[in-house]
Amino acid sequence: MPLKLYFAPGACSLVPHIALELIGQPFDAQLVKMHKGEHRSPEFLAINPAGQVPVLQDGDAAITQIIAITLHLEAQHPQAGLFPQEALARTRALETLAWLNNTVHTTFNRVFKPDAVVEDAAMQTAVREKARQAYAAQMQQLQDKVVTARAAGHDFLNGAAPGVVDAYALTVIRWAQLASLEPEQQWPQLWDYAERVAAHPAVQRAMERERIGLRAKALV
Repeated sequence: MPLKLYFAPGACSLVPHIALELIGQPFDAQLVKMHKGEHRSPEFLAINPAGQVPVLQDGDAAITQIIAITLHLEAQHPQAGLFPQEALARTRALETLAWLNNTVHTTFNRVFKPDAVVEDAAMQTAVREKARQAYAAQMQQLQDKVVTARAAGHDFLNGAAPGVVDAYALTVIRWAQLASLEPEQQWPQLWDYAERVAAHPAVQRAMERERIGLRAKALV
């Protein structure tokens, strides 16, 4: 039975989606229309009671959380290069992955849904703006990581070829545009990197399936 990924276009589920394409083995991709509330349907909640994507179905096991999913995929397909093989490089990639997942993603949530933090409308505006400023600073940090990698002779944060950490970096760079930031102008080296990642055939396949491009329209 092939692996099955539940995803929503442009969401963080893009990360394991790209990882599956990098592996190059057949898998099923199930679109979850979150704008229609499909993530809250009884059928989906039976798979993931948290009502979130991504979910990776591996036989009878439903695996959630990006770090868990991608490490599971790496364990099954060590030859795919989802993470660097050298010990310290792998540790650094996991370090960056955890930062993207726990810090950058959380900041974006406060930009995108400040009502989940506070109820007062004026306070929501303040939360959103503070989070946008923090997100901009995090994009600068991400650019610094890219510049360091390039100085070491690597086109990608993963090394010579893109991996999981690059998939997540691409995702949050797209989100910067949704947050009314302009990475193409504000962080040109970061944008050049995003274009390199997006040009990879495996990444293109995932983005084409999700019907998204590198450029995204501001939502806030």
